[in-house]
Amino acid sequence: MLANLSELAENHIAMVEDSAVVGLVTLSFSRNSEIQQDTARALANLASNQEAHVPMYKQGAFTSMVKLSESDSDITQKYASMGIRFLSADTEVRVLLVAHQKVEPFIKMAASLLVDYRRTAAVSFASFTLHETSKPLLVQAGAVSAMLALAVDDDLAIKRDATFALGNLSDTPDLQADLVREGVLKVMANVAF
Repeated sequence: MLANLSELAENHIAMVEDSAVVGLVTLSFSRNSEIQQDTARALANLASNQEAHVPMYKQGAFTSMVKLSESDSDITQKYASMGIRFLSADTEVRVLLVAHQKVEPFIKMAASLLVDYRRTAAVSFASFTLHETSKPLLVQAGAVSAMLALAVDDDLAIKRDATFALGNLSDTPDLQADLVREGVLKVMANVAF
């Protein structure tokens, strides 16, 4: 029912304000694949509404979508990935994700065989690196190696977003030695050719 209600954009804010996200967070721990799929769909639909991003994050939606991304169902995985991408693009949420040390799921997604996950990781890293205080935290979390791997991906969108993220990091003088040590010069030479 919540998945169906979430299809209408007019319902999004009321659902978030009326704690539907809290219920969806609980449902995300179900072992039933249909419940997981409907939960991921509802969370992705709600996350498509920019006004819902911060309250959803605060109500645990991000953690639930990460959990749902581990599902065996490719449909559930796609919905979870979509919702994560929406949330991580939000100006305030992207800072919170890095500050709250929630970068590891993106590092894992960067190494995934699923192109949707790698795209989510790449665009999220590009978004995260827009905020100056997040940059050193990303380096400390080990995200640079994931960005470097994404920069040589065959998918052009992934390559573009990862290169953008690395460019943003290189704009901070205090991080340049870290980038060189991680191998950014070799990777960028491969990207260029």
